[in-house]
Amino acid sequence: VADAESKVVQKEENENKKIQTTDSDAKVVQKVEDKKEQATIEETNVVQKVDEKKEQVVKEVAQKVDDKTAQSAKEETNVVQNVDEKKEQAAKEETKVVQKVDEKKEVTSKQEEATPAPTAAFGPIVTPR
Repeated sequence: VADAESKVVQKEENENKKIQTTDSDAKVVQKVEDKKEQATIEETNVVQKVDEKKEQVVKEVAQKVDDKTAQSAKEETNVVQNVDEKKEQAAKEETKVVQKVDEKKEVTSKQEEATPAPTAAFGPIVTPR
């Protein structure tokens, strides 16, 4: 009877050990699953940060391009304005020159009108020798 009791106790101890091992295995599996889940979360965070960095770089590049375009447009406007100013200045100077030429012609014309042309009415034109 003691031998049978010993076997029953031995069986119970083996069952308890199996249960403990199963519990221990379950805890290990749970830890592994938790680690996998944590790694997945961290990977998602890293991917999100990388995407945000890419988006930020794209925005910065687009802003720089916009700034350069605006600067180029401003410079082009300045060049056009300078050209227009030079044309206007040249036109003013040309107008002054034409006006001076016209005034000279007018003065010359008035002088010619004021100077009587030599005529034969006073006698023959004598030129000194």
